[in-house]
Amino acid sequence: MAKAGLILIVIFTVLGLPVWLSIAFGSTMALLDWGYGPEMIINTLYSKLASITLLAIPLFIFSGQLLSRSGVSEPMVEFSTRMMGGIPGGPAYAIIFVCVVFAAMSSSSLAALAGLSPIVLPMMQEMGYSRKFSLGLLMCGSALGPLIPPSIYLIIFAQITNQSASDLWIAAFLPGLLTAFLLAVSVFVYTRMGHYERPPSSTWAERGRSFRRAWPFMIMPIIVLVPIYIGWYTPEESAAVSVVFTLFLGFVVYKGLTLKKVWQSAVESAHLTSMVLIILAAAFLLNQAFTYQRIPFEIADWFSRAGFSALTFPLVAILLYTVMGMFLDANSILVIVGPMLLPVATGLGINPVAYSVFICLMVEIACLTPPFGMVLFAATGIVKEDFAFVSRSVSYFYPALAVAAFLIIYVPQISTFLGSLMD
Repeated sequence: MAKAGLILIVIFTVLGLPVWLSIAFGSTMALLDWGYGPEMIINTLYSKLASITLLAIPLFIFSGQLLSRSGVSEPMVEFSTRMMGGIPGGPAYAIIFVCVVFAAMSSSSLAALAGLSPIVLPMMQEMGYSRKFSLGLLMCGSALGPLIPPSIYLIIFAQITNQSASDLWIAAFLPGLLTAFLLAVSVFVYTRMGHYERPPSSTWAERGRSFRRAWPFMIMPIIVLVPIYIGWYTPEESAAVSVVFTLFLGFVVYKGLTLKKVWQSAVESAHLTSMVLIILAAAFLLNQAFTYQRIPFEIADWFSRAGFSALTFPLVAILLYTVMGMFLDANSILVIVGPMLLPVATGLGINPVAYSVFICLMVEIACLTPPFGMVLFAATGIVKEDFAFVSRSVSYFYPALAVAAFLIIYVPQISTFLGSLMD
């Protein structure tokens, strides 16, 4: 009966039921058969979901929704393009810079995509860049959202695997910048192959005026993130500060927010939060079932007996996550497969912090992988293009993300360097 409960998870998922429902039902059946009473299951869920750390999730989602409606995108894009004026590929580099800053505050690839696409895509096309190139860069740049702190994915993964969210945020900072750099390298290569117009050089007076408009948003990462790194406040307090500062920017500085937009942001945030938490609840049940049956440890033993090492296992993991991204949504991969393979990685001598950061990047790559990539589907609605066009546009910059994944997992010092300085 217990094994049948776990088999039901696979059957229901294949039949097209929501993944969270398949996991919750199959795991509950297995736990009940192993002697867990309904009260024990409910108490387990409550103790896990009542964690104060999870409060950061709805707050950061709300902050990201507010940012996408607050009017901060245009000043940031203007400042970045002014600074990159006269440089071949300048507008493309500017997009990457804006995506890094926007990602650092919204922690959402969809918020960055929705907030930047109406401004960025027309500007790029006016300067001779193809729509496919521009859209591919924007989508892959938006993928930095779940990687660069404050990352909701890292909060979820830390909660499931009993790690510190703050430690994972510190670890993800340099990998996020590395990914942005590799996207910039791709821009350098493609702009040298094409014949794109150089944006006109801006005077320092023009740059100064654009900076005065952009600087209130640019200091937001300092206000929200730096105090976490130096221990002044916790991730959930950081999320609350992010919401308050975003409201200040939207109502007082850029005047893009209205009460109607705040309400729309709240409704959308409640919808997204409920999706995340219900998948998280199902994942806690599944992890309980897996742990009871020692499945992760048996998988680790199998990989060890099969001769896999710290050099070969990451190749299997990259292939596995890429293939799963074709069929499962990002949250399911994050909460099911990621924690299940963590004991395998640590047993083979792979740094768990580097593996956690690697997982978050692979999950975002899954969001960009057809036929079920979440970001691809969202982009079709936002930019009004067909799915085939959107999928092909990612191919320009997909290799940069793949190289970043290889470097993060094979050079763990990229993830552990900042943390070692703060110990």
